[in-house]
Amino acid sequence: RSTWLKPMCLTHVPLSLTSSERLQSWLLTSLRKDSGIKLGIIGTNFISDTLVQAAKMTGLCVSAVFSRRFDTGEAFAKKHGIENVFCDFEEFLKSDIINAVYVASPNFCHCPQTIAALEHGKHVLCEKPITVNYALSVEMAEEAKKQGKILDIGVCNRYNRSVEMLR
Repeated sequence: RSTWLKPMCLTHVPLSLTSSERLQSWLLTSLRKDSGIKLGIIGTNFISDTLVQAAKMTGLCVSAVFSRRFDTGEAFAKKHGIENVFCDFEEFLKSDIINAVYVASPNFCHCPQTIAALEHGKHVLCEKPITVNYALSVEMAEEAKKQGKILDIGVCNRYNRSVEMLR
């Protein structure tokens, strides 16, 4: 399915790990530092912090961050050693310093930001929930197929305690 992104539900990720530790484990096993991926991050929240920490462990290049406010983006970039900060979403997506995007913005932004990134030729890893409804999820999947790009969702229920109980 992909040379740079594998499904997040890996059998070797222990149930005892926190969601942040699971994300790090997934990144460590799924992304190779020689993958050529230059990642841009949308959002400067705690899950973005976790992704950057995991990316550093894998040697993955995080090239840019997009934030609605420059001061927030600049503080995030400084904290993580990211060289480029964008406050203009269109300029962020047009940039050739990224070829993949991690969407960690508020849920209602996931669909329009993901579709825009796909339209600009970027691969996308979108945080959960993918969208606010099924129809928008289908629209995102169709756009990824149309553009020949990878769309993956940062969700794993395999180790969710409720799922474990059902087994």
